[in-house]
Amino acid sequence: MTIQRVAKVLVMEKIIFSGYGMFITEENSKYYINFDEGGISNKDIRYEISEQEAIKARQSGLDAYEVMLRSQSRARKCNL
Repeated sequence: MTIQRVAKVLVMEKIIFSGYGMFITEENSKYYINFDEGGISNKDIRYEISEQEAIKARQSGLDAYEVMLRSQSRARKCNL
């Protein structure tokens, strides 16, 4: 990824919460949950979530985990 591309991504994406092993970003009025899905090695993942899920994931570790699982399940159903 070029430096220009990285700068463009950083400007457009805003971290709105970090905790419980994940962070939530907002970009162009869309919310994303970001976390490490790896086992032996790191595999950083980013899934789109609803605003309600973004609010829920900030409430507790259990709620965050629930949103992570739900977003993974949706992505697998859509083959993302």
